Amino acid sequence: MDHARWLELRAAFEAAVEVPVHRRAAYAASLELAPDVREELIGMLEADARNQDGRRGADAGSRLHRLLRAIAEATGPALASD
Repeated sequence: MDHARWLELRAAFEAAVEVPVHRRAAYAASLELAPDVREELIGMLEADARNQDGRRGADAGSRLHRLLRAIAEATGPALASD
């Protein structure tokens, strides 16, 4: 990943973590990002959700993980063809 894409990813992640956890999947799906940046963002948000899940002892992180994965699978080919 080049520096410009890394900066794009960093900005997207910083904005996404300000969104409540239960809304992050919708937020991430709404962003117009390059496919590789989008995949990295989803991975970072999944890791953040797992961290929060561990701290709270709830299963919200695993639900978010499944939802983010479903979004990635559903929108991945469409974004790759753009």
